[in-house]
This record gives sequence, C-alpha cells and structure tokens, in this order.
Amino acid sequence: MATRVLEEVVLSDILDGATILAAGGGGPVQAGRSLLNSMITRKLFPKLIPLEEVSDSARVAVPIAMGSCATLLENFLDFQMVGALETYRKIVGSIDALIPVETGQINTLAVLYTAAKTNLPVIDADGTGRSIPEFKNTVFYSRKANPNPFVMYDSARNNVTINASSLDEIDRLGRTICTEMGGLCGAAGIDVSGAMVKEIAVPETISQCERLGRVLRHNRDKDPVSALVNEGGGFLLMRGLIEKIESKVAHGHDYGSLTVSGLGKERNRRVRIGFKNEGLVAYRDNKPAVISPDHIFMLDLFTHMPVTFTDAVEGLALAVIAFRAHPKRRTPADYDGFRASLRDVGYTGEYVPVEELLAE
Repeated sequence: MATRVLEEVVLSDILDGATILAAGGGGPVQAGRSLLNSMITRKLFPKLIPLEEVSDSARVAVPIAMGSCATLLENFLDFQMVGALETYRKIVGSIDALIPVETGQINTLAVLYTAAKTNLPVIDADGTGRSIPEFKNTVFYSRKANPNPFVMYDSARNNVTINASSLDEIDRLGRTICTEMGGLCGAAGIDVSGAMVKEIAVPETISQCERLGRVLRHNRDKDPVSALVNEGGGFLLMRGLIEKIESKVAHGHDYGSLTVSGLGKERNRRVRIGFKNEGLVAYRDNKPAVISPDHIFMLDLFTHMPVTFTDAVEGLALAVIAFRAHPKRRTPADYDGFRASLRDVGYTGEYVPVEELLAE
C-alpha cells in the first residue's frame, strides 16, 4: 500500500473511529471536530505512509496535544503543535515523519493537522492502539524509547525543553509545566528511528480508525452495534442504561466509575467500568470482563455515536463493547505499564485476555 492523501470523507471517518478507540476518553470530541473542520476548510489534507514503507534511518517525531478538557474546549490547538515541532526540529535536526502517541479524537486529529501544516507524512501506526491516561501506558515506555528532548510550547509562544531520566518523569514534570502554561500546550519529543518504530509501534491504527468510522457511517440507520462488533472482532458486553456515575478530579486526571444496568432480558445484570480519563477495566456482574490494554467503549443507542465519560449522563441508553488489544500490546512489559493506572481504579490483578474472561 502506497502513501496516500487523506481527504474530507476519510478524515471524518477517522475522527469517528478514533473516538471509538479513545476508550471513553481522548479529550473533548468538539476539539477534534474543530481540527477536522479546519483541515477541510483550509484544504489541509495530510499524507499517510504505511509503517512498512518507513525507512530504517528515518527520524520520527511524536507530536502530542497536552491539556485538560476545559482548556481544549476553550482554546483551538493550532500553532502550539507546530511551534513545539519546529523547536524540536532545531534541536535534533531533520524530521522525516510523525507518529501519534495514542489513538483518540484529539491526538490523532492533532497530529494529522500538524502533519498537513508542516508537509510531513504521518505513519499509519501509533504508540498504544487506543487512548491512555499516562505515557507509561505506551510502547515508547515499555520498549524504553529515548524520551529526550521533550519540547512544550504554549499559547503565549513560550517553550520549555525537558531532558529527563525516563518517560515516566516526562509525564510527571510535563503535567506540572502544562498547568503553569495555562493548561494547554503542544509538545514534541521521543526521538525514535524508523527501524525502532517498525519494531515497536502498533500498526495500521489510523486505517483502523477509518474502517471503524466508515462502518459506523454506513450502519447508522441499521444496527451499528453489531456492525462494529463484527468489524473489530469484538464483544458486546451489554445494552443498557447508565445507572450511576461517580467521578472526581485529582492530579490532572478524571477518576471514577460508571455502572450500566441491562435492558430486557439482562435487566438484572450490571456492567461497571473503572476509568482514569479512559476506561481501564470493566466488570460484568462483579467479575472482571475487560482489562487494559484490551479496549472498552460505549455507543449511544439513539445517536449511534461513541460516548465519552465527559458526555455520559445517568439514564443514557448505550451499548458497552470490548475489543482485543493488538498482539504487540499483550506482553508482560506492556501490562507492567498499565499496572499503576489499573491500581488507581481499583484493579490489582493480572492481565487476562478479554476473550478468556468472557468465555468463563
């Protein structure tokens, strides 16, 4: 498959698919749609390069949108990402391609937007295959990629460069700096070669977003739940109503749980999702059903659009669906990157694949 240009319909499908893979997080959908609309209006159409076509000697950069939901809604991400990338380029030299740190409505669309503005290709891959709350949940952490230099660039055109001992420390320091930068900044860092990206990245994630979005678009007036389950080789946990939402904000994250009560024959059953920005673990009838890095998402049964934890309200009718993580993410090293995040939402056990949990 050759490098291709992503135009209006494809970009719209990618946004919807990225929101599905955002695991209920990924930032405000409105901010992702603003980036999409800007690309379409300004005819900024990015180029997508297949992972296998990236040169081993290529220098790959990871642009990242950092910020709270509130600041992302109030401010448009534009020059911050480009400013971070250009400052990073002055430090490291030439850049040949970009790759998203995660898949989600903000960091997928923001990287595509930045690529179009800088005329750099985006690799059809990412660092996790879904949205995640912390850098330690990425392949860059589990495979010990060099995190330095890490450049942060804010809306006042201030920039800060971090050189830290680990990507975990970049996460800790970066969140503090981002708060001082008004809660929103563009970032660029994690210096990796094309050879390393081909070895560690989760492949074809942007194409997966496109396929999921297209399936959703073609089946909105039919049965999108079954269509998405079939397309993703997934599992329907439940159709039901949101019965209860509990959440709090701490250390820059939204923590909580969401409980869904079943409809019809499943009215006495419950699914509970523990989230830290993104859904990390789901229980069906108090038994683990989905454990990260496997993927949980929710689909509104009336609008047939993905539901985020920010948008969720009690009484909303939705379907809870699970997808398997890519095999590259199902290693002990990858699960170790999720342990602390899972512990923060109350799960302290080991990883068991979703297909095994649901077969019990």
